[in-house]
Amino acid sequence: MAIGPIARVVVQAAVMGIAILAKAIPRAYGAALNNARKGGVDASKASEGFMTRKKMDMDEAMMVMNIEKKAITPELIQKVRKSVS
Repeated sequence: MAIGPIARVVVQAAVMGIAILAKAIPRAYGAALNNARKGGVDASKASEGFMTRKKMDMDEAMMVMNIEKKAITPELIQKVRKSVS
C-alpha cells in the first residue's frame, strides 16, 4: 500500500529531472556555439564534428601501438582486424 505514493514521488522526480535536462542541454549547446563564434570558429565547422567518428592517421596508430613501419606484415594486419571487429 505504501509503494504507490513512493512510486509516484519517484516518477515525479524523474519527470522533473528530465524536464530540467531537456531545457539545459540545448542552452548549453547554444552557449558553446556562441563561444565558438566569439573565438573565430565558424558555427557550421564547430558542430560538424559532433557525434562523428574520427579516423586515426597511420603514423599516429603506429606510435600508439609502438610498432615500426617495417614491422607491418600481412599477418599483423589480419590480427589487428580480427581484434577490432
